[in-house]
Amino acid sequence: MNYLFRKILPFIDVMLSIYFYIFIYYIVKNPVLCNIVMWLFVTLVLYLVDRAFLNCVQKKLQEEEYEAISQIQIADLNYIGTYISYFIIGVSVPSLEKNDNVFYVILCMLFIFLLRTKTVGFNIFHLLNGWHYYNVTNQDNYTMTVLLNRNNLRMVSALKVKLIHNNIYIGTA
Repeated sequence: MNYLFRKILPFIDVMLSIYFYIFIYYIVKNPVLCNIVMWLFVTLVLYLVDRAFLNCVQKKLQEEEYEAISQIQIADLNYIGTYISYFIIGVSVPSLEKNDNVFYVILCMLFIFLLRTKTVGFNIFHLLNGWHYYNVTNQDNYTMTVLLNRNNLRMVSALKVKLIHNNIYIGTA
């Protein structure tokens, strides 16, 4: 089970993070009703996969120790540029009828960049499932990005956290 959490779940998280690049690109490329319906169905399926992913990780959190925190601050609004980039990249890549090589090169570079670096790849599916990103500072003055399912965390002094991808943790109060 540890192998699953260390290797496969970060891969799935990054794939879900870049899905909307693919979604926007193919909707712009072929904006017919059956294409839009198909992509919305795929989005619904991935939404349910992300919900199962979050439930699985949340169950795994029960085994973790509490970590004392000194400060918590919502981070969703700090990354509006990340959300906007989904649309900019998806719309601006030239759409050639038979050759999507430019898009696939950009997609591969983005995937490798998010998987191998300490850059945060924000997953919109997490936001749709009611989870939010917070900057949390622990008692050792280490700041981490934590994905939490609670909206009012002002009174929380300790969290259970687990690393899910590079510098993104998932937590529960």
